[in-house]
Amino acid sequence: MQFRLDTHLRDGSRLSFLIARPQTTVGRRAACDIHIALPIVEPLHCCIHWDGATVLVLEDHGTRLGTRVNGTAVHRCLLAGGDRIAIGPVEFIVCVLDPPAAAAGAADAERRAAPLVEVEPGARRTPARR
Repeated sequence: MQFRLDTHLRDGSRLSFLIARPQTTVGRRAACDIHIALPIVEPLHCCIHWDGATVLVLEDHGTRLGTRVNGTAVHRCLLAGGDRIAIGPVEFIVCVLDPPAAAAGAADAERRAAPLVEVEPGARRTPARR
C-alpha cells in the first residue's frame, strides 16, 4: 500500500507529497521532506513513519503549536486514509493509493489461477490447496 499527503493551496491548486521512504520529515527547515515556510511551524515539526507496507504513523516532535489529526492534538498516532493532519494553518489529507481491496483482488486472482487437480475421474475441478 502506498500513501500520499495532499494539501490545497489558496489558489485552489493541489500539492501532493508521496510517502515513499521509512521517514518523512515535515517542518520549516528547508531540508525537510515537506517544507512549510511559516514562522509558526517548528524547524522539525513532525515525522511520518511508514513501514513500507500498510502502517503509517505520525509523530509530533514536542512542538509548541502541536500537530492535530482530525481536530485532536496528538503526540503520536496511527494514520489512515482520509485523516486530516493540521500543522498550523496548513492541512494535509492522507490518501491511500492502492487500498487493501486491490491487494485482496490480486490474491483472489492468484487463487483462481492455482493449478487444478481432479479429485476423481469425472469429478468437478477445484483449486489445489497450498
